[in-house]
Amino acid sequence: AGESRVAMYLIVGRVAPDFEPIEFGMAVKMVIRAVALAADKKIDVVEKAYKSKGDMGILVKELEFGVEGGEMSLVQVHENLLNMAKDSGTGSQERKVESLKQLLVSMSPDERKYVVRIVLGKLRLGFSSKTIFDALSQMEEGNKSLRKAVDERFQIFPDVGLLVEQIKESGMAGLSKIKIKSGVPVVPALCQRLNSYQDIVGKMKDVAVERKFDGTRVQIHFNRLTVREVRSISIERAVK
Repeated sequence: AGESRVAMYLIVGRVAPDFEPIEFGMAVKMVIRAVALAADKKIDVVEKAYKSKGDMGILVKELEFGVEGGEMSLVQVHENLLNMAKDSGTGSQERKVESLKQLLVSMSPDERKYVVRIVLGKLRLGFSSKTIFDALSQMEEGNKSLRKAVDERFQIFPDVGLLVEQIKESGMAGLSKIKIKSGVPVVPALCQRLNSYQDIVGKMKDVAVERKFDGTRVQIHFNRLTVREVRSISIERAVK
């Protein structure tokens, strides 16, 4: 993946699209161990400092690590974080702690601050996919007029990194290359609420009524007769 693509994942605190079940699985205690190793300090010292600061990002920015990093590219940082998140099986917790330690000592103070926040799921930048759609529209047109077109394409292929990459390479014409694909969930269209059924009929004009059955709304992705996976309404993988 290119720099613009991975930047979009990282800016929303992810290493992959939302529909990919890739999580770090690192609790605060694991991160404290990695920080203690990187800063050559006792675990209880780091733990006490964390409780005082209340923010692991601020703590690692202020700690002395003995070396000044900052030589890693954005793509390298993403690759390291992705490998860390994907690590599983016997001994994976220890490997993750060691991987995070190695990453921290290779970074500048500001980089450490945001990396540990990403790992803990507490980035706090206030970015969402909608913010990125607005930025893309501003980049192309200088206003928000293209936001709807970008959002519509996102609904059929919810990968904000890919959207940005295509627009950076080919402008808005690049969106035409993004199509529905088996295995990539389509974002379900949720109903809009109104105060009464008269308001609903008035807004929709053409109305059809059918019985409503209780159950689970799912998407079934398949190639010919082979079911690849089933996705829930929140686009999470329900069955593989």
